[in-house]
Amino acid sequence: MQGNTHRIKKFKTLKDIEQHLLITTENQVYFDIDLDFFTINNPYSGKGNKFTYMTKQQIVNLLSVDTPFIQWIFKRLVGFTIATEPKHCGGILQSNKILDTINMIYFKPDIFTENCNWRHMK
Repeated sequence: MQGNTHRIKKFKTLKDIEQHLLITTENQVYFDIDLDFFTINNPYSGKGNKFTYMTKQQIVNLLSVDTPFIQWIFKRLVGFTIATEPKHCGGILQSNKILDTINMIYFKPDIFTENCNWRHMK
């Protein structure tokens, strides 16, 4: 777009993306979390006729600040977005349940409070 190259890469496992990131020269990243990523079966992506989800513990493990993947991201973080995607998460309640898990992992006090801060960053 506008003379810039934009490459899209797909990785089948977390280990594959970790290995790729460790050898890149990227020094600025935007961390964009789409909550429908945490669905396993999702009618909107052609997988099943009802929604199923990662467990809370699976989400916590994936997004933990102790993983090399998340550490790599936060060392280079220049922006952070969360797309709640209620329609693609099976409704607003399910979307908010996933959002609450992310809130618990990264923010203290809660994300929607006046004095919201990152749990792990000073």
